[in-house]
Amino acid sequence: MANATPPSLPDPGGEVEYVEALEDLFLVIRKQGLMLSPADRDCVRSWFLEGIPLRIAAQSIVDEIDQFREKKPDGTPVPHAISAFSGAVHRAWKTASEQQFKSQISEDMPQEDDVVSLEKNELIERIEVKGKSEQHPDIREAYRSLYKRLRRWEKARQTTNLGHWKGVLIEFEVLLIQEVLDSLPEDEKQQINAAVQQRFHLEKRGLGAKAKAACLFKIQADILRQEYGLIDL
Repeated sequence: MANATPPSLPDPGGEVEYVEALEDLFLVIRKQGLMLSPADRDCVRSWFLEGIPLRIAAQSIVDEIDQFREKKPDGTPVPHAISAFSGAVHRAWKTASEQQFKSQISEDMPQEDDVVSLEKNELIERIEVKGKSEQHPDIREAYRSLYKRLRRWEKARQTTNLGHWKGVLIEFEVLLIQEVLDSLPEDEKQQINAAVQQRFHLEKRGLGAKAKAACLFKIQADILRQEYGLIDL
């Protein structure tokens, strides 16, 4: 590897695609916003002009957000500006440049096999079918949001050459359960919450704070699936 050539600059014609790919990725991870601010777009554009490969910028942002969520209390919002991750992007680029690992990274990049690709397509199709057949309008809208999130994530994942996509399903399932619960009429919501609290009172004993939160979500998901036939991701 000592004689490996340094990573090359992105194709100058790909600037728009570069910015849009990182915009798609960042917004779907944050679960908020419709587009980057002008300042954030300028920041991403500067990465492109510096020659930072799209895959390295994308992976460094994902890794930094993972570390952020591990260190911060549950529910702490991710920084709203993509420029907050500029330091992480430059550190990742510096490491890749100094160690001249581009060829090795390309060779070792995880690829989806046919089985995983089939599972992914089947899941997206199941969500689409389930959403179209759902009679409850608010639950149908929750499925529609889930479908759009998965499609957007898949677009960002393919464009940025990120690895396996299944980890994001955990977050999307949490969002689906919460959206369904929030959308229920008040009387239905009270019935669900009463059933949840009854089970939670019995199952929370001896659990720590994080384990209690996980237990509460599991009970909510179980009861909502029983009552409304929600899909299990």
